[in-house]
Amino acid sequence: MFSSKWPYHFTLFICFYDSYDLKTIIMKTQDQTLDNLISNFITYLQSLQRSTKTLEMYCWVFRKIKIYVELFAITFYNKEVENNFLEFTFGTLDYSQLSLTNRSFIRQVKVLTRFQETGTITMGPNKQPPKAFYGPIGLTINEFLLHKKTVYELQGNTLICYYTYLHNFFTFLKENIDSVEKIDPPIIFSYVQTLDPTKTGAMARTLQIVRGYLQFLFEHKYIAVNHSLLVPKGKTVEQRELPSTFSSEEIKILVHSVDRSSPKGKRDYAIILLAAKLGVRSSDIRYLQFNQIKWEQNIISYKQQKTGKNVNLPLLSEVGNAIIDYLKYGRPFSTNERVFLNASSPYLPLGRTAIGTMVKVRMQAAGLNCFNRRPGPHALRHSFAGALLRDKTSIPIISEALGHSNTDSTKAYLRIDKDTLLQCALDVPIVPFCFYTQKGGLSHG
Repeated sequence: MFSSKWPYHFTLFICFYDSYDLKTIIMKTQDQTLDNLISNFITYLQSLQRSTKTLEMYCWVFRKIKIYVELFAITFYNKEVENNFLEFTFGTLDYSQLSLTNRSFIRQVKVLTRFQETGTITMGPNKQPPKAFYGPIGLTINEFLLHKKTVYELQGNTLICYYTYLHNFFTFLKENIDSVEKIDPPIIFSYVQTLDPTKTGAMARTLQIVRGYLQFLFEHKYIAVNHSLLVPKGKTVEQRELPSTFSSEEIKILVHSVDRSSPKGKRDYAIILLAAKLGVRSSDIRYLQFNQIKWEQNIISYKQQKTGKNVNLPLLSEVGNAIIDYLKYGRPFSTNERVFLNASSPYLPLGRTAIGTMVKVRMQAAGLNCFNRRPGPHALRHSFAGALLRDKTSIPIISEALGHSNTDSTKAYLRIDKDTLLQCALDVPIVPFCFYTQKGGLSHG
């Protein structure tokens, strides 16, 4: 049996090491090491203009293979190494029981061997073609998306969300009509019925985006009737989860627990300070570039990945010194423009989950009590906002510091300021005794 969660902890192998057939570790000699193969593979992907996120995803997988290869002192990589690695990781491969994440992991491992054998990579049978909008209807959707991107500066995951939900609506329209002029109430009601009512969040978001698209069609004279008024509003959760925060003392414990004697420690220390002292999102730390640190002006100036809003933050001496220490004595040599890189080869920018995992591990190592709290970089951002609230900082200033587009997002943090909330509590008047005895309401037994 194998675990449904990646990865198997490598130390488990020691328990049955003696029973493992060491002959399976002896590989056929090929004059291509794993490092050489990975280097050629990354270069090939770059020639195909694959995104940085794709490169980071593959490098994360390849680091797992490198651990295995180094563990058994394997010199050359080939198909046999791939098979042994997968068996070592998952046991007997029963694909019907594997999670989607593990299946994706296995496909990425196999891509490396296919590249070694053929010199190319091909789209797998399960690979979905990119979402595209075409024809008369698709033309209006593309115009709507361009409008949202340029006027409202939609960025990153928000734009992907629009693409995904609008493509579902586009597919439905293509199956029923051939132009937006034929959109009518029955079409809209039929589409709403196709949505899963149990997924309230996705349904509400879908209806909101479709409503905006129909409003756009009406305002730009594509349709004569404003059908957006017919789109119902989905049910959403009225109260968001209370943000996880840590006290100032806990943040100090976390910061002082980081061992800065190693390059990785210097990097992690600087990252934690950016999140805890300035409230920078992990995505913005990942994408932070050298030209965004204005040393002469003592500010960090960047455009947020999530909102696209330009943010200027003071470069505190503590944060600046930590970044300098990392750049001078911890950062590996690289021409990459991003500040923070992987601590081990290949020295690419940090992956999407790298900072979250690092902060969680550092919090646990520091002995912080994470019960009923979500450890991670966003908790540091919440704690930063909480510290500002305790210092009686006004909401507009906190909103500017956090880079919120409006103060409504910032007001969610008011719920973590317990001292101020207690000041808002009203005294409950004493109920007179006659209230209980009116109309015979109080019985005397």
